[in-house]
Amino acid sequence: MNLRYLTAGLILVTASASGAWQAPPDRGADGSFAPARLVQAETPPLSPLAVGWTSTVAVALVDASGTVARVSGDSLTEDVEQVVRRWQFRPASVGRQPVASPVLVIGLFRPPSIRDATKPPDVVRLTAPLAGDTPRPVNGPAPPYPPRGTGSGVAIVEILVGEDGRPHEVRIAASAGGFDSVALDTARQWSFRPARRDGEAVAGTVCLIFGFRQPVV
Repeated sequence: MNLRYLTAGLILVTASASGAWQAPPDRGADGSFAPARLVQAETPPLSPLAVGWTSTVAVALVDASGTVARVSGDSLTEDVEQVVRRWQFRPASVGRQPVASPVLVIGLFRPPSIRDATKPPDVVRLTAPLAGDTPRPVNGPAPPYPPRGTGSGVAIVEILVGEDGRPHEVRIAASAGGFDSVALDTARQWSFRPARRDGEAVAGTVCLIFGFRQPVV
């Protein structure tokens, strides 16, 4: 598995009327935990060499300033790690006090074909070893290539996973143009075990990178 070979990226955040990405309003003002939210992101480069499905699972540790302090994962490439390190977040908070927190990053990158000749990666199995401080998928379908799609693209989608494990908010942070709709539709089908903090279920953030490579005909 290799993040460099991701064929599309998906990250969801809120857009303002001016077109700039903005984090949603603070939800932890009452003393509860509010997870980190993505406010600025760039996509990793696409590799022209990938011929099959590729995937990656990583955890980005976001510090109390909203900066990514560390990115850990078994399949990280230098290019992808550097990109994720440059992402900016509104930090997690307890009440109004900023705190460090982990954010789960999952990448699924399509092969250059419309139909799936091979089975997509099993994200449930890939994320099973993770600790419970981030949401973990119990269902994570892969994005199809749109029937009328053209070219290649990488979108980044942010999912706010609620205490019930459902996607409560799904937003595009880095657009892939004509691939955004299928990326959002796919992300809304995901479900999770919620993150846990001090033994209690809490909301958590998951960033999906969906890669779409132009089919070879």
